[in-house]
Amino acid sequence: MFINRNRALLRKAAPPLLVCLSVWCLSPTALAQQTDVVHLKNGDRLTVEVKELVRGQMRLKTDAFGTIYVNWEDVDRIETDKRLQVEILNGRRYFGPAKPGEDSGMLTLDVRGELVTLAADEIVFIQPIKGTKGLRGNLDNSLSIGLSYTQASDVLQWHVSASTEYRTETYLASATYHSMVTNNGTGQDSKRRDLGGRYFRYMRNRWLWFANASLQENDELGVDGRLLAGGGVGQVFAQLHRHELLIGAGLTANVENALGSSDPSAGGSDSDTSLEAQLFGEWTYFKLHSPKAEVSLTAALFPSLSESDRLRGDARIRYRQEFVKDLFLNLTYYYNFDTDPPAGALSESDFGIVTSLEYLF
Repeated sequence: MFINRNRALLRKAAPPLLVCLSVWCLSPTALAQQTDVVHLKNGDRLTVEVKELVRGQMRLKTDAFGTIYVNWEDVDRIETDKRLQVEILNGRRYFGPAKPGEDSGMLTLDVRGELVTLAADEIVFIQPIKGTKGLRGNLDNSLSIGLSYTQASDVLQWHVSASTEYRTETYLASATYHSMVTNNGTGQDSKRRDLGGRYFRYMRNRWLWFANASLQENDELGVDGRLLAGGGVGQVFAQLHRHELLIGAGLTANVENALGSSDPSAGGSDSDTSLEAQLFGEWTYFKLHSPKAEVSLTAALFPSLSESDRLRGDARIRYRQEFVKDLFLNLTYYYNFDTDPPAGALSESDFGIVTSLEYLF
């Protein structure tokens, strides 16, 4: 019913939001060979397929043991003929295959015919550039499901969340979907849904520009359908082995339908359109070693430029703990507020705690 009631808004938002999902479904899977060599500090030599280095761990694919993880601090150097994207602490990126080097603790890249030597402890990110070998190798996906029931109050609540992320050497595209439905036993469900997409285009010195769009529904705040589309600039202020910090600012167009506005007796079905500024920050702290753990904080403010007295905002704090390989227990606190919500809102704020299981693939 969410999509049916907001079909006009969905037609505008669907193309940019589903790009990541469509390319994933249509792209072929390539069969890669384990021809990369990883030298460890203890003298061991591994013949593998390098998948990525992120957050202090290298993900490697082997013939005998499948996917394995190696702490970056235990790696001496790597060699591969594949073109790598390598990022160091100051935000600079280098592209090229990794060549054999004589110095311990150093990575030697062939950057357009010139050998560049990088200290291993300065490197925070490595990923092969797949080129024509297909897109699935550059995708990260997750699915999260939560369910709770309270017999005394006859309240049933379920939550579903899914995300996909596609990264290349010049941009990052992602799509997310969150849905929470609460049934209080009276036959009237309370819904909170968000379908969104985001595009980051990387520039020098950790700067980036972004575009984002989302389609939202929130009964508590009186939103039957809200289409947001905007863009701006941001910067990754920190990208270390244990934490990341991103801050951005821009403009957003807001097309909004209030609850009951589609009922002629409620005053027609016209949408309210406004222009908003957007300010956001994302901070993540993570534990490197298995079992993995992560704490993240995201916050956004939307001061209205069309309505002087209106300010919207949302925040989310999430703790994620791995208890089986690639299976996590999530604990999330969310908070949304609107100082001037649409007609039909039950409150000026909406908050809650969600527990769920999440699988990464």
